[in-house]
Amino acid sequence: MPELLVKWVSSFLTGRSMQLQFNATKSERIFTPAGVPHGSPLSPLLYMYYNADLLDIPQNREMSLGFIDDIVFGVQGRSDLGNARKLKAILSEAEEWRMRHGVQFEPSKYTLVHYT
Repeated sequence: MPELLVKWVSSFLTGRSMQLQFNATKSERIFTPAGVPHGSPLSPLLYMYYNADLLDIPQNREMSLGFIDDIVFGVQGRSDLGNARKLKAILSEAEEWRMRHGVQFEPSKYTLVHYT
């Protein structure tokens, strides 16, 4: 990546803060040291670039889809037990990715949908 682009993106992501306003009351500045600014057209592109290798985890007849901060992993096979094993392996690799990148996942949002 060109150094100029790296510096520009870095300046976009560092030193950010926000203020909340409810009616006429404004909060103090709240520094936001992580994540990308919401509402910027650049934010989804940066997020997709950052997560690209997470979406590459599935192999062969497995699949992944990502949109903003949602990821879907899918598998197909002849048995629900075999599919569960495949998904468990994918989630194990995703957990390794999470730890390497210092990211938090929200397991309470995990959903398993089984189609026959």
